Amino acid sequence: MSIPGSASPLFFQTAAAAAAAGGPTRSLRFNSGDSTYLSRSQSSGNSKTFTYAFWIKAPVSGNWPCIIGADSSSNERAHLRWNGEKLQCYFVSGGNQILNLQTNRVFKDDAAWYHITLGFDSTQSSASDRAKLYVNGVQETSFEYSTYPSQDATVPIGSSSSTAVIGRRNYDGSQYINGYLADIF
Repeated sequence: MSIPGSASPLFFQTAAAAAAAGGPTRSLRFNSGDSTYLSRSQSSGNSKTFTYAFWIKAPVSGNWPCIIGADSSSNERAHLRWNGEKLQCYFVSGGNQILNLQTNRVFKDDAAWYHITLGFDSTQSSASDRAKLYVNGVQETSFEYSTYPSQDATVPIGSSSSTAVIGRRNYDGSQYINGYLADIF
């Protein structure tokens, strides 16, 4: 699977080079104590194929702090979040878990910048090609949990009934993140 919207290998080379150089130079600070977050209503879009990519520098602990996602309720949600010291992609649709990728890799360096990319393409025939996670340009392949969506599954991302959020979980206004985010797309 190619990463939608970023077919060039230069995309990952640039991420790896910037990570080696210390990360991005401009960022937004999110402070859970101030309840800071960004949100945007979505218009109907592609709920089967998308890419999230961003830089993050944040303490990697807490009760599932939500980095980025979209949701309308606990039954319709898609979040990329920390689960302890591990990175987790957790998507629910119609009340059923459809994607759960949690790395075996732990992220302990609170001072490091990480470039994270999630490529999602449920049109792929092979289940493991439907979601791919990269950190600093290297694909994560070892997961504690690895549940992949069915072919052609749709998720709350790109749905006009969901709100896109950065820095917290939207449907219940919780799981705020502490840290810095940059170059989010």
